[in-house]
Amino acid sequence: MRAIRRRASAAREASNGAEFARRFREAAGFDLRILSGAEEADLVFFGAMGDLREPPRSGEAVVMNSGGGSAEWARGTAKRVTRRASLPLGCVRMTERFLRGDPYTKASLRRIEEFYEDALALVAREFSPGKASFLGSGGSLCAIAAIAAGEARFRAEAVHGRTLTRGEVEAVAERLARMTAAERRRIPSLPRQRADIVTAGALLFAAAMRALNAERIVVSVRGLRYGVLREALGSTTRTRRR
Repeated sequence: MRAIRRRASAAREASNGAEFARRFREAAGFDLRILSGAEEADLVFFGAMGDLREPPRSGEAVVMNSGGGSAEWARGTAKRVTRRASLPLGCVRMTERFLRGDPYTKASLRRIEEFYEDALALVAREFSPGKASFLGSGGSLCAIAAIAAGEARFRAEAVHGRTLTRGEVEAVAERLARMTAAERRRIPSLPRQRADIVTAGALLFAAAMRALNAERIVVSVRGLRYGVLREALGSTTRTRRR
């Protein structure tokens, strides 16, 4: 069986992405596939949809994912994606671009929230859930769920399938925004490696729920890797990309 590694936002934006993929193939002996934003959105969608405790009542779902470099949205059914989008709004990128101070300054928080509001206007109409189920994946949302639940430590199985209200997401985002880095690191359910980037991710999900007029979001710990596996097993279908 031919092994293919996949890389997303950082690799596709690198100026030497093709050269990196070639050298990787020569060194490792198998291919490196650099995903487009549309491909990443599709695969995240199928990863999140593949292990739902309850299927979407309407048969349709909207999935949002936030990674380090980009955020994705996809709309479709368990078998087919009909719309997708990817924007450079990842939590690492946004933290480095906007957030200053410890705790973060009010000015930097205002700038990131204004930027999110403007950027999310690009996806609000097509990805407002309406009657569709709204799912989210990525480390930031999983951390939000654990913090909202008051978990003593982060456990993926404890947050998978949990439903968060918009109020819960906003409350956690506001709490994180007021904290110092040291205070965030003391949150028992927040993985230490996320302490410096989780605020940008939490503010993004809060802003997205407002922009998309979503009252609830279902947390999935499944994402890109699970979507890649489902694709390899032939259990996904994609539309022609728009």
